Amino acid sequence: MRTITENQRKMVMMLCASQGIDDELRADLAYQFSNCRTTHVSKLSTAEASEMISRLKANQSRQNTTLDVWRKRLIAAIGEYLRVFNYTENIENIKAVACRAASADDFNKIPLERLRGLYNAFKDKVKSKNRVEDITADIAGAQMVMN
Repeated sequence: MRTITENQRKMVMMLCASQGIDDELRADLAYQFSNCRTTHVSKLSTAEASEMISRLKANQSRQNTTLDVWRKRLIAAIGEYLRVFNYTENIENIKAVACRAASADDFNKIPLERLRGLYNAFKDKVKSKNRVEDITADIAGAQMVMN
């Protein structure tokens, strides 16, 4: 059995770091991919390391796709918010609003949970404004009938 190559080890470490996988979880993954033989990445076989790298890459791809989807949703939600409240709507303004709301320097660095939370917050603001307008119209209509 050939042991993991240096390039494979570096790839595993880089993929784990980029996905926020800590030492404990990395050891658990090594244990699973080695069929309960070791918890050390450096003791994986080349085949085990190759499978682990493949799975980590697939996971990263799914994670990136999810982030892209939520970024697009947030852009749409903020765009709708800006239209409803009669603000200038363009991609620069939308990203600036998102960064300010998330306390982030870069739109692409807003974490997934924050993207979801902001999306829901901006959608709720628009719904609330629409509800208030509906209630106001109903009250105005009722007053006209009474007069």
